[in-house]
Amino acid sequence: MVLIAAGLAMLVPAAAGRQKVVAATVMALSALRFVLTGTAEMSGAPAWMTAAGWMGVVLAAVSLYAALAFELEGTDKRDVLPLWRRGAAASAVQQDEEAQLADVAREPGVRTQL
Repeated sequence: MVLIAAGLAMLVPAAAGRQKVVAATVMALSALRFVLTGTAEMSGAPAWMTAAGWMGVVLAAVSLYAALAFELEGTDKRDVLPLWRRGAAASAVQQDEEAQLADVAREPGVRTQL
């Protein structure tokens, strides 16, 4: 039951990070893996165990791609593998530093008074 609850809780960061498609996909697949594993543990059915195992293989492959893509981007300072960022997440890596810092003074925790 705890695995299922953890899987459902993991959907929150997956939904919050939808502008970062690859990262959100890893979180969503992790959530699904937790739910499948929890269901397999509760039911004991071999079909659920197999589904959880194959989801683990898919999750491992997507996670490996994400880790490699993020690491190559960090070291080369450019997109090597596509990460399919959208909206503000895309503009954060495409804009220069001055444009990214333009609104920092209005961010919570930066101002001296609210």
